[in-house]
Amino acid sequence: MPRVLIVDDEDDVHALLRAAVRRSKIAELTLDHARDGQQALDILEAGGFDLVLTDLNMPHVTGTQLIDRMRARGDQTPVAVVGGLIVEEHPEALAHVPKAEVLSRPAEVIVDLLDRR
Repeated sequence: MPRVLIVDDEDDVHALLRAAVRRSKIAELTLDHARDGQQALDILEAGGFDLVLTDLNMPHVTGTQLIDRMRARGDQTPVAVVGGLIVEEHPEALAHVPKAEVLSRPAEVIVDLLDRR
């Protein structure tokens, strides 16, 4: 069963992402939630995730810092960035971050990323 970590400090965004993931074609999956990048890093330490959906603007550890730290410790879990407006307006925000995708159509991207695993 695929396991997805949603990383976002806003409850409304978390609820929307949760709904988008649930509408995907994947019948069964496990969703976990972290409120910031540091909490996500702690959760990811245990391993076993198939996808991380992260916001960029969060307190403590930002989305780009989260991705940088994941890759630095060898974690190659696929990452999709939520907050396309920020990335569209400031594409340089992720220019240095390897293997991160920007969500434009959440359900489609989620299914595609999980299918690659």
